[in-house]
Amino acid sequence: MKRNIELSKKLFNYLKTSLESETVLFETIELLSKEPIVIEVSEDNAEEIHEWLNEEMLKVGFDVNYEPNREGALIEALIDKFYS
Repeated sequence: MKRNIELSKKLFNYLKTSLESETVLFETIELLSKEPIVIEVSEDNAEEIHEWLNEEMLKVGFDVNYEPNREGALIEALIDKFYS
């Protein structure tokens, strides 16, 4: 089963840039529409991306006080989008 996920340009660009190093996951995303940005991903791959985003949040998403930093705010928004 496939899911359509609408993203802002900022979220899409962050996801695209961040996932490029994760080629296997990156290649599972299909861009359906540019205005608004809508991507299509299988349920299984959405879950994998969600897990990857959670790992990224732990690596780069917090400042020294364990508050979400700017990148963390983007990751949190994406985590919400990929949550099933």
